[in-house]
Amino acid sequence: MILFKNKILLVLSMLLLLFSCSNNEFNLNSGDLLFQVNKSNDFTNAIVNTTGNNNNLSFSHVAIVLAEENKICVIEAVPNGGVHKILLQNFLDSSAHNSIGKPLVVVYRLTDTSNVFNIVINAKKYIGLPYDSAFIPSNNKYYCSELVYESFLNSKGEHIFNSNPMSFCDSTGKISLLWEKYFNKLNKPIPQGVLGTNPNDISKEKCIKEVFRFF
Repeated sequence: MILFKNKILLVLSMLLLLFSCSNNEFNLNSGDLLFQVNKSNDFTNAIVNTTGNNNNLSFSHVAIVLAEENKICVIEAVPNGGVHKILLQNFLDSSAHNSIGKPLVVVYRLTDTSNVFNIVINAKKYIGLPYDSAFIPSNNKYYCSELVYESFLNSKGEHIFNSNPMSFCDSTGKISLLWEKYFNKLNKPIPQGVLGTNPNDISKEKCIKEVFRFF
């Protein structure tokens, strides 16, 4: 009887081990993009309400993976830290989570990775620069998807991703009240129609594909 119980415990342990390995078998590469559903606040709600969604997930943030020799880091542009490098786990912890505690983060990868080394070098150049809270191009400040847009260049130095006229309107076609309050606090005009980017639009680009979900 004891032997039988021990065999059951052994089988259960092996299944748990296999399950654990299957959950951790995906390897992040430098240059991968992490699309994140942020925890709810006025700022992220404003982004989500005016930029649509991708497959029912509304991404409010995007960051670049930096796979170093003994750790995985993330390069991102955030309001409270500008462009900086943090550990992957810290990035995942900052995400919204589903009902079983998994971070709502989706990994995308370039379909053509031949220039990814230079892309990562480009991204590193922006570390230490301030956050672009007003979403204005060419001011040496960067918001999250702007960092990605400027970092991801092809071998000819051309942008891989597209920029489009920005819209701060909600589903009614009017400027979102959240954005009105946001820009009033900044004492800046709303850059409606100015060329820019957002996480949801980038996630739909054909030059990248979804390769993994953390949930």
